[in-house]
Amino acid sequence: MNSIAKRLSHKVLEIKTTYKPKTPVSVLCVADVHFDNKNCKIRLLKKHMDEALDNDRLMFFCGDTFCLMQGPGDPRRSSADRHDQDNSDAYVNSVLSRAWDFFGPYAHNIAGMSYGNHETTYIKKNGIDVLELFIDGLNDKCGSNVQRMPFEGWIHHSLESKHKGRASCFKTYFHHGAGGGGPVTKGVIKTNRRNAIVDGADFLISGHIHESFIIETPKIYTTRRGNELTRNVLHVQLPTYKDEHIKEEEYFNYHTISERSPRPLGGWWLNIEASFSGGNTDFKHSATRAQ
Repeated sequence: MNSIAKRLSHKVLEIKTTYKPKTPVSVLCVADVHFDNKNCKIRLLKKHMDEALDNDRLMFFCGDTFCLMQGPGDPRRSSADRHDQDNSDAYVNSVLSRAWDFFGPYAHNIAGMSYGNHETTYIKKNGIDVLELFIDGLNDKCGSNVQRMPFEGWIHHSLESKHKGRASCFKTYFHHGAGGGGPVTKGVIKTNRRNAIVDGADFLISGHIHESFIIETPKIYTTRRGNELTRNVLHVQLPTYKDEHIKEEEYFNYHTISERSPRPLGGWWLNIEASFSGGNTDFKHSATRAQ
Protein backbone atom coordinates (compact mmCIF):
# COMPACT_ATOMS: atom_id res chain seq x y z
CA MET A 1 0.00 0.00 0.00
CA ASN A 2 1.23 3.49 -0.89
CA SER A 3 -0.18 5.03 2.31
CA ILE A 4 0.49 3.99 5.90
CA ALA A 5 -1.60 5.08 8.87
CA LYS A 6 -0.26 5.26 12.40
CA ARG A 7 -1.25 6.87 15.69
CA LEU A 8 0.83 9.89 16.71
CA SER A 9 -1.10 10.58 19.90
CA HIS A 10 -4.52 10.02 21.43
CA LYS A 11 -6.12 12.61 19.15
CA VAL A 12 -3.83 12.58 16.12
CA LEU A 13 -3.75 10.01 13.32
CA GLU A 14 -1.01 10.27 10.69
CA ILE A 15 -1.41 9.07 7.11
CA LYS A 16 2.03 8.96 5.48
CA THR A 17 2.07 8.77 1.69
CA THR A 18 4.77 8.72 -0.97
CA TYR A 19 3.35 10.98 -3.65
CA LYS A 20 3.84 11.34 -7.38
CA PRO A 21 3.37 14.60 -9.30
CA LYS A 22 -0.13 15.21 -10.66
CA THR A 23 -1.43 12.07 -8.93
CA PRO A 24 -3.86 13.05 -6.15
CA VAL A 25 -3.48 11.51 -2.72
CA SER A 26 -7.07 10.85 -1.69
CA VAL A 27 -8.79 9.67 1.47
CA LEU A 28 -12.45 8.63 1.52
CA CYS A 29 -14.22 10.28 4.47
CA VAL A 30 -17.69 9.15 5.47
CA ALA A 31 -19.98 9.65 8.45
CA ASP A 32 -23.36 8.45 9.67
CA VAL A 33 -23.30 5.11 7.91
CA HIS A 34 -25.78 3.65 10.43
CA PHE A 35 -24.72 0.20 9.23
CA ASP A 36 -27.24 -1.79 11.26
CA ASN A 37 -30.23 0.32 10.23
CA LYS A 38 -32.42 -1.21 7.54
CA ASN A 39 -32.38 2.10 5.66
CA CYS A 40 -28.58 2.10 5.25
CA LYS A 41 -27.74 2.19 1.55
CA ILE A 42 -25.26 -0.64 1.83
CA ARG A 43 -24.76 -0.97 -1.93
CA LEU A 44 -23.77 2.68 -2.22
CA LEU A 45 -21.36 2.29 0.70
CA LYS A 46 -19.87 -0.82 -0.88
CA LYS A 47 -19.46 1.02 -4.19
CA HIS A 48 -17.42 3.77 -2.53
CA MET A 49 -15.38 1.39 -0.41
CA ASP A 50 -14.65 -0.75 -3.48
CA GLU A 51 -13.41 2.38 -5.25
CA ALA A 52 -11.04 3.07 -2.36
CA LEU A 53 -9.88 -0.55 -2.32
CA ASP A 54 -9.36 -0.74 -6.09
CA ASN A 55 -7.34 2.50 -6.10
CA ASP A 56 -5.30 1.65 -2.99
CA ARG A 57 -6.76 4.52 -0.97
CA LEU A 58 -7.46 4.79 2.73
CA MET A 59 -10.78 5.50 4.43
CA PHE A 60 -11.84 7.35 7.57
CA PHE A 61 -15.20 6.95 9.33
CA CYS A 62 -16.26 10.07 11.25
CA GLY A 63 -18.77 8.70 13.75
CA ASP A 64 -22.12 6.90 13.81
CA THR A 65 -20.87 3.92 11.85
CA PHE A 66 -23.52 2.09 13.86
CA CYS A 67 -27.11 3.09 14.60
CA LEU A 68 -27.70 0.88 17.69
CA MET A 69 -31.37 1.75 18.20
CA GLN A 70 -32.97 -1.67 17.73
CA GLY A 71 -31.95 -3.51 20.89
CA PRO A 72 -34.47 -5.10 23.29
CA GLY A 73 -36.04 -2.48 25.52
CA ASP A 74 -35.03 0.47 23.35
CA PRO A 75 -38.11 2.75 23.06
CA ARG A 76 -36.95 3.81 19.58
CA ARG A 77 -37.03 0.24 18.31
CA SER A 78 -38.97 -0.17 15.05
CA SER A 79 -39.46 -3.15 12.76
CA ALA A 80 -39.24 -0.78 9.79
CA ASP A 81 -35.65 0.08 10.75
CA ARG A 82 -34.47 -3.33 11.95
CA HIS A 83 -32.78 -5.98 9.85
CA ASP A 84 -34.42 -9.38 10.16
CA GLN A 85 -30.99 -10.85 11.09
CA ASP A 86 -30.82 -8.53 14.12
CA ASN A 87 -34.24 -9.45 15.50
CA SER A 88 -32.92 -11.29 18.53
CA ASP A 89 -32.13 -10.68 22.18
CA ALA A 90 -28.42 -10.94 21.28
CA TYR A 91 -28.76 -7.77 19.22
CA VAL A 92 -25.19 -6.47 19.54
CA ASN A 93 -23.74 -9.90 18.75
CA SER A 94 -25.75 -10.02 15.53
CA VAL A 95 -24.74 -6.48 14.51
CA LEU A 96 -21.06 -7.17 15.17
CA SER A 97 -21.08 -10.47 13.30
CA ARG A 98 -22.59 -8.88 10.19
CA ALA A 99 -20.26 -5.86 10.42
CA TRP A 100 -17.13 -8.02 10.64
CA ASP A 101 -18.24 -9.92 7.55
CA PHE A 102 -18.97 -6.73 5.59
CA PHE A 103 -15.96 -4.60 6.60
CA GLY A 104 -13.46 -7.48 6.66
CA PRO A 105 -12.34 -7.21 3.01
CA TYR A 106 -11.66 -3.47 3.51
CA ALA A 107 -9.99 -3.63 6.92
CA HIS A 108 -6.46 -2.87 5.70
CA ASN A 109 -7.71 0.27 3.91
CA ILE A 110 -9.52 1.71 6.93
CA ALA A 111 -7.21 4.17 8.69
CA GLY A 112 -9.51 4.95 11.58
CA MET A 113 -13.02 5.18 12.97
CA SER A 114 -14.17 7.81 15.45
CA TYR A 115 -17.12 7.93 17.80
CA GLY A 116 -20.48 9.48 17.05
CA ASN A 117 -23.42 10.24 19.30
CA HIS A 118 -25.05 6.86 18.58
CA GLU A 119 -22.03 4.93 19.83
CA THR A 120 -21.54 7.15 22.89
CA THR A 121 -25.24 7.05 23.79
CA TYR A 122 -25.18 3.25 23.69
CA ILE A 123 -22.25 3.26 26.10
CA LYS A 124 -24.13 5.54 28.52
CA LYS A 125 -27.36 3.53 28.39
CA ASN A 126 -25.97 -0.02 28.22
CA GLY A 127 -22.37 0.09 29.39
CA ILE A 128 -21.16 -1.50 26.13
CA ASP A 129 -18.65 0.13 23.78
CA VAL A 130 -19.72 -1.37 20.45
CA LEU A 131 -17.12 0.56 18.44
CA GLU A 132 -14.29 -0.78 20.60
CA LEU A 133 -15.62 -4.34 20.31
CA PHE A 134 -15.96 -3.98 16.55
CA ILE A 135 -12.49 -2.52 15.90
CA ASP A 136 -10.73 -4.95 18.24
CA GLY A 137 -12.52 -7.86 16.60
CA LEU A 138 -11.85 -6.59 13.07
CA ASN A 139 -8.14 -6.13 13.74
CA ASP A 140 -7.93 -9.55 15.38
CA LYS A 141 -9.72 -11.31 12.53
CA CYS A 142 -7.99 -9.48 9.67
CA GLY A 143 -4.57 -8.58 11.05
CA SER A 144 -5.35 -4.93 10.32
CA ASN A 145 -4.52 -1.80 12.30
CA VAL A 146 -7.73 0.25 12.29
CA GLN A 147 -7.40 3.03 14.86
CA ARG A 148 -10.21 3.83 17.29
CA MET A 149 -10.29 7.62 17.39
CA PRO A 150 -12.09 9.96 19.81
CA PHE A 151 -15.15 12.07 19.04
CA GLU A 152 -12.91 14.83 17.69
CA GLY A 153 -9.28 14.96 16.65
CA TRP A 154 -6.84 15.37 13.78
CA ILE A 155 -5.51 13.58 10.72
CA HIS A 156 -2.03 14.56 9.51
CA HIS A 157 -1.57 13.88 5.79
CA SER A 158 2.23 13.58 5.57
CA LEU A 159 3.51 13.57 2.00
CA GLU A 160 6.99 12.50 0.97
CA SER A 161 8.66 12.12 -2.42
CA LYS A 162 10.95 9.28 -3.50
CA HIS A 163 12.72 11.48 -6.01
CA LYS A 164 12.66 15.26 -6.22
CA GLY A 165 10.19 17.41 -4.37
CA ARG A 166 9.74 18.53 -0.82
CA ALA A 167 7.79 16.93 1.98
CA SER A 168 4.60 18.53 3.19
CA CYS A 169 1.89 18.00 5.79
CA PHE A 170 -1.76 18.87 5.37
CA LYS A 171 -4.03 18.68 8.39
CA THR A 172 -7.65 17.60 8.77
CA TYR A 173 -9.61 18.46 11.91
CA PHE A 174 -12.56 16.14 12.47
CA HIS A 175 -15.54 16.34 14.81
CA HIS A 176 -18.58 14.13 14.51
CA GLY A 177 -20.83 17.14 14.97
CA ALA A 178 -23.61 18.26 17.29
CA GLY A 179 -26.93 20.05 17.16
CA GLY A 180 -29.69 19.89 14.61
CA GLY A 181 -28.12 21.75 11.70
CA GLY A 182 -31.20 23.84 10.95
CA PRO A 183 -33.74 23.27 8.15
CA VAL A 184 -32.77 26.54 6.43
CA THR A 185 -29.09 27.10 7.23
CA LYS A 186 -28.29 23.33 7.11
CA GLY A 187 -25.39 23.74 9.51
CA VAL A 188 -23.49 26.30 7.46
CA ILE A 189 -23.37 28.79 10.37
CA LYS A 190 -21.27 26.36 12.40
CA THR A 191 -18.43 26.61 9.88
CA ASN A 192 -17.73 30.14 11.14
CA ARG A 193 -17.77 28.95 14.74
CA ARG A 194 -15.28 26.20 13.96
CA ASN A 195 -13.19 28.67 11.97
CA ALA A 196 -12.85 30.81 15.08
CA ILE A 197 -11.83 27.88 17.29
CA VAL A 198 -9.69 25.58 15.14
CA ASP A 199 -6.30 26.84 13.99
CA GLY A 200 -3.95 25.25 11.47
CA ALA A 201 -6.37 22.95 9.66
CA ASP A 202 -6.55 22.64 5.86
CA PHE A 203 -9.72 20.55 6.01
CA LEU A 204 -12.44 20.59 8.65
CA ILE A 205 -14.87 17.66 8.40
CA SER A 206 -17.97 16.79 10.40
CA GLY A 207 -21.10 14.68 10.13
CA HIS A 208 -24.15 14.20 12.37
CA ILE A 209 -26.69 16.47 10.65
CA HIS A 210 -26.99 14.40 7.44
CA GLU A 211 -26.28 17.35 5.14
CA SER A 212 -23.64 17.83 2.45
CA PHE A 213 -21.70 20.90 1.40
CA ILE A 214 -18.24 22.39 1.07
CA ILE A 215 -17.35 25.95 2.02
CA GLU A 216 -14.01 27.66 1.40
CA THR A 217 -12.73 30.18 3.93
CA PRO A 218 -9.42 31.66 2.71
CA LYS A 219 -7.16 33.04 5.43
CA ILE A 220 -4.28 35.48 5.13
CA TYR A 221 -0.91 35.03 6.80
CA THR A 222 2.68 36.19 6.45
CA THR A 223 5.88 34.20 5.96
CA ARG A 224 9.07 34.69 7.96
CA ARG A 225 10.37 36.75 5.03
CA GLY A 226 7.43 39.13 5.24
CA ASN A 227 5.43 37.89 2.27
CA GLU A 228 1.65 37.94 2.64
CA LEU A 229 -0.05 34.79 1.35
CA THR A 230 -3.46 33.14 1.54
CA ARG A 231 -4.28 29.64 2.72
CA ASN A 232 -7.55 28.01 1.75
CA VAL A 233 -9.45 26.17 4.49
CA LEU A 234 -12.08 23.72 3.27
CA HIS A 235 -15.08 22.96 5.50
CA VAL A 236 -16.57 19.66 4.37
CA GLN A 237 -19.94 18.54 5.70
CA LEU A 238 -20.23 14.77 5.39
CA PRO A 239 -23.67 13.41 4.45
CA THR A 240 -25.10 10.01 5.41
CA TYR A 241 -25.79 6.56 4.02
CA LYS A 242 -29.11 6.31 5.85
CA ASP A 243 -32.09 7.07 3.61
CA GLU A 244 -34.95 8.01 5.93
CA HIS A 245 -37.34 9.39 3.32
CA ILE A 246 -40.72 7.66 3.29
CA LYS A 247 -40.86 4.49 1.19
CA GLU A 248 -43.61 3.50 -1.22
CA GLU A 249 -45.02 0.85 1.11
CA GLU A 250 -45.10 3.18 4.15
CA TYR A 251 -47.87 5.49 5.28
CA PHE A 252 -45.67 7.40 7.70
CA ASN A 253 -42.34 7.34 9.50
CA TYR A 254 -40.57 9.55 12.06
CA HIS A 255 -38.68 11.48 9.40
CA THR A 256 -41.82 12.32 7.44
CA ILE A 257 -43.97 13.12 10.48
CA SER A 258 -41.30 15.62 11.53
CA GLU A 259 -41.54 17.20 8.04
CA ARG A 260 -37.88 16.59 7.31
CA SER A 261 -36.56 16.68 3.77
CA PRO A 262 -34.76 13.82 1.99
CA ARG A 263 -31.06 13.78 2.86
CA PRO A 264 -28.04 13.70 0.55
CA LEU A 265 -26.31 10.31 0.51
CA GLY A 266 -22.64 9.35 0.17
CA GLY A 267 -19.27 10.70 1.31
CA TRP A 268 -16.40 12.98 0.29
CA TRP A 269 -12.90 12.43 -1.04
CA LEU A 270 -10.21 14.66 0.47
CA ASN A 271 -7.54 15.20 -2.19
CA ILE A 272 -4.00 16.58 -2.13
CA GLU A 273 -2.06 16.95 -5.38
CA ALA A 274 1.57 17.93 -5.96
CA SER A 275 3.07 19.54 -9.05
CA PHE A 276 6.65 20.48 -9.94
CA SER A 277 7.51 23.80 -11.57
CA GLY A 278 10.88 25.52 -11.89
CA GLY A 279 12.43 23.29 -9.28
CA ASN A 280 9.64 24.01 -6.80
CA THR A 281 6.94 21.71 -5.49
CA ASP A 282 3.45 23.17 -5.23
CA PHE A 283 0.60 21.49 -3.42
CA LYS A 284 -3.13 22.06 -3.74
CA HIS A 285 -5.98 20.46 -1.82
CA SER A 286 -9.59 19.88 -2.76
CA ALA A 287 -12.63 17.79 -1.93
CA THR A 288 -14.90 15.88 -4.31
CA ARG A 289 -18.18 14.09 -3.69
CA ALA A 290 -18.49 10.32 -3.57
CA GLN A 291 -22.03 9.73 -4.81
